[in-house]
Amino acid sequence: MTIIKMAIDRHTAQNAKNKILKKHVAPLLAAMSLLFSTAACSDQSVIDTNGDLAKYQEAENSVVNEFLHAEKPTFTTKTVATFNEPWAMTALPREGDESLKLLVTQKTGELFVVDAATGNKTAITGVPKVAYGGQGGLGDVILAPDFATSNNIYLSYVEAGTGPDSRKFGAKVIKAKLSGLDVGQPSLQAIRPIWQQTPKMKGQGHYSHRLLFSPDGRYLYISSGERQEKTPAQDMSVNLGKIIRLKPDGTVPADNPFMDKNNGWCSKKYAGIRRSHN
Repeated sequence: MTIIKMAIDRHTAQNAKNKILKKHVAPLLAAMSLLFSTAACSDQSVIDTNGDLAKYQEAENSVVNEFLHAEKPTFTTKTVATFNEPWAMTALPREGDESLKLLVTQKTGELFVVDAATGNKTAITGVPKVAYGGQGGLGDVILAPDFATSNNIYLSYVEAGTGPDSRKFGAKVIKAKLSGLDVGQPSLQAIRPIWQQTPKMKGQGHYSHRLLFSPDGRYLYISSGERQEKTPAQDMSVNLGKIIRLKPDGTVPADNPFMDKNNGWCSKKYAGIRRSHN
């Protein structure tokens, strides 16, 4: 069982780290640059680099010692809610003084609205059936760029094939309207498929299926794992082991790479990806 907690003072920790890095790492890198350039461009039979090496080691030890003894920020944690195998989380926009609400996916196939103030969890109905097992199940959840007006969200999950492919699996991405939040009965409506891994494969690992919108909201990026087979990442005829770039409606941008290769799907942005979750 996993406990989701809230923490404060993250910026304090980062500022302390940045201060140490600025004070010590820049001189350290300069010393390293001098050391290696001297070693590469000088006659080693007459140049003694022991002094430079000693300075480098002294600077390195200074960085480590100060980091270890730096004043640590104090974190305050609060248990909000508990879950079995949570996979992803995103925050809903607030209105006025209302408490923060979170969408949390559970790998076993459940999607919840969580009130961060009270810890109350409300299950969202209408989630498609997922193929739970191994690394597979319900995956990522993100808001559409126009969520404030459309209430649309995007979900990724793993589904099983049909017929002779019933023991094969692949990731899928859908778009759906999140309805009923205002009456306490949230549900997914108007579900529309956006993308799926092709082909489905045996085994239940390396799906990836992380989702991200570009800062301008024009493109949806999907990480597609190579399903623990390695070679699909280099195979331009399949979309496994790739970073996928689509428009929000699932269509392929005309300026995508490889559009002129006649590969049958043309929606990849980067090839050769083994697995990407973060």
